Amino acid sequence: MKDRANSQKDTQSQESQVELGQNQLGQNQLGQNPTVLKTFLAGLQHNNDTVRHQASEILTSDRLTSDRLNKLDYPDYSLTTTKHTSLPKNTQNLSLSTMVRLENTSESLVNTLLSWLKDDDATVRSEAALALGELGQASEPVVNSLLMRLNDKNARVRYSSIWALGKLKQRGKTVVSALLTRLNDQNSRVRCLSASVLGKLDQPTQAVVSALVTSLKDQDSDLRCAAATALGQLGNGQLGNLSETVVSALLPQLEDQDSDVRCATINALSQLGNSSQVVITALLGCLKDEESGVRASAAETLAELGKPSSYVSSALAQWIELHQASDYVGSGIDALWNLEIPQGSRE
Repeated sequence: MKDRANSQKDTQSQESQVELGQNQLGQNQLGQNPTVLKTFLAGLQHNNDTVRHQASEILTSDRLTSDRLNKLDYPDYSLTTTKHTSLPKNTQNLSLSTMVRLENTSESLVNTLLSWLKDDDATVRSEAALALGELGQASEPVVNSLLMRLNDKNARVRYSSIWALGKLKQRGKTVVSALLTRLNDQNSRVRCLSASVLGKLDQPTQAVVSALVTSLKDQDSDLRCAAATALGQLGNGQLGNLSETVVSALLPQLEDQDSDVRCATINALSQLGNSSQVVITALLGCLKDEESGVRASAAETLAELGKPSSYVSSALAQWIELHQASDYVGSGIDALWNLEIPQGSRE
C-alpha cells in the first residue's frame, strides 16, 4: 500500500510538472526552464502512460527547438520537430518518431526503443518502431524485433514497423516474405504501405511481381494505385522476362474506374520505358480521358517514351489528324510539342 501510494505521488508530481510545461509552452517560455525540460526527458522513461505521452508531446512541440534541448546534459538524446515527409498524406505526426534522433547512436537508446516495442500501449510501440527507422541502425536485433511487430494486433503498429523496415532498406528474403504477407492485411493502409515498400526495395522476383500484379485487381483502389506505382519502381531493377508480364498487367488498369489508379499506371509505364506499339496505342487512348490529370500524364509519358522512338511521333501526328474535332485534341498536340521541342530547348 505504501509503495502504491508513493508511486501515485510520483505520478501526480510528474503530471504537475507536465502541466507546468504546457502552461509555459503556451507562453513560449519552456526553452528557458532547463529543470522542466529535464523532467520531461525523464518522463519519457516513466511507467505511467499519461506521463510518457504528455512528455513526448511537449518535447515535440513546434515551439521547442532541438538547439535548446541539446544544451542540456543529455548526450544520448537530441530532439527534432521535422515531420516524416516520406509518409503518405494524412499520417499522424507521432511523438517518439519525431522526438528521438541520435547524434551518436548509443546502444542504450536502441535497447530502450526495442523494449518499447513490447510496451502494453500500442501508441508507444508504434512510435518506437518509427523512431528505430529514423535512427537507421539496421542491426539484426532491430530488424527481427520490427518483423515481429508486423504481426502486432494493432494496425498502427504494423504500419509503423513496415515503414521502419523500408526506411532501413531491408531487402532480405525474410523481410520481403513478411511484406508480401502484409499485402493481405485486413487494414487498407497497411496493405498499401507494404506494396509501396516492396516497390522501393527493388527486388523484382517472381513472387513480388506476382503478388503486386494480383493486388492490381483488389477492390481497394488505394491498393491498386500503390501496386501500380510499385510495379513501375521495379522497372528500375532487372525485371528481365518479367517485364512483359508487368506491362500486360498494367495496361488494363488504364481503364480503371479510379482516376488516381489510371494516373499511377501511366507513370508506371513511363518508368518501365516500354515504347512498344501496344503501349503507345493504349496511351493515345488516354489522351481522351475525362480527367485532365490523366490526359496530362499520358501526354507527358508519350513525349518521354517517344524520345528514342520515331514511331511515337508519327502515331501522335496521326492521332491528332483523326481527332481534329475532338475536345481533347489539345492533349495530343501537347504531347507532340513536348516530344519535338524539348522543354530545355524552348526560349
